[in-house]
Amino acid sequence: MNDKEWKVECPCCHSALRVDSLTGKVVGWLQAGDSTAGATQDASARWDALTDRVQGRIASGEDKMNRALDKERERSRDLDDAFDAAKRKARGGESKAD
Repeated sequence: MNDKEWKVECPCCHSALRVDSLTGKVVGWLQAGDSTAGATQDASARWDALTDRVQGRIASGEDKMNRALDKERERSRDLDDAFDAAKRKARGGESKAD
């Protein structure tokens, strides 16, 4: 830890946070009960991983929405075709009845 960082301990879980004194951003944390230096995780790397995961979910959601819209358009076309076929059949039935 250097002079530009503060070490803050959470009163609830006793995890240690490293906070940049200039920006106020969390730059790392150490889980409670873990005293190894390797346990400190870089907050920006974790943030990047989380944003990548969210972007993946957004893309997945857009794909699902597009598939659902395509399916609904296809369903609408199928219903229109079925209606037209029933209409032709009904017209054909009327001419035979006359």
